[in-house]
Amino acid sequence: MFKLASIIDDNFDVDSIFEDLKVFTDAIQRSGTVHFISSFFAFKGMGEQATKEVYDWLKTHPKFIMDSSLASWLVDDIQTNEFEQKRSHVASAIECYLKDYGVSRPEAFKEIQEMVASAWKDMNKFCLKPTAFPLSLLMRVINFARVMEDLYLYGDGYSDSSRETKEKINAVLIDPIPM
Repeated sequence: MFKLASIIDDNFDVDSIFEDLKVFTDAIQRSGTVHFISSFFAFKGMGEQATKEVYDWLKTHPKFIMDSSLASWLVDDIQTNEFEQKRSHVASAIECYLKDYGVSRPEAFKEIQEMVASAWKDMNKFCLKPTAFPLSLLMRVINFARVMEDLYLYGDGYSDSSRETKEKINAVLIDPIPM
């Protein structure tokens, strides 16, 4: 799932403008490929909870899934922007926002961070409302976005996992708390 997201992120980074982000997102929403595959695998193994109705819902490209994807994508772009700008052919959401709206870099970062916050608010609101789907399924989507937020909390924890990311993985998988 992370590899698929990484490939799509890298492909978008080449010569893009902020409007391309919207067009690309609309295209992905229409095809549903990335979100459907990510959610499909997130729900895989959930047994009877992952019903036909759940997968039919995924095909409708619900805002909940789109918000998770948007928040994940943007936190990546916020933290990797400086490094990616060293590669001359790369455009991130930050660069696109700068170009399209003619704002300062701090203002662009603030606006992108507000988009992330808005996506999180919408996801949280959705989880608080009664739905036809078990919360355990919805938490898979939330947890994917949480992992992405955590990976990029101190910089690019995906590309450079030698520090905090490695320590967290070791704490969970190598040296877990005994139960």
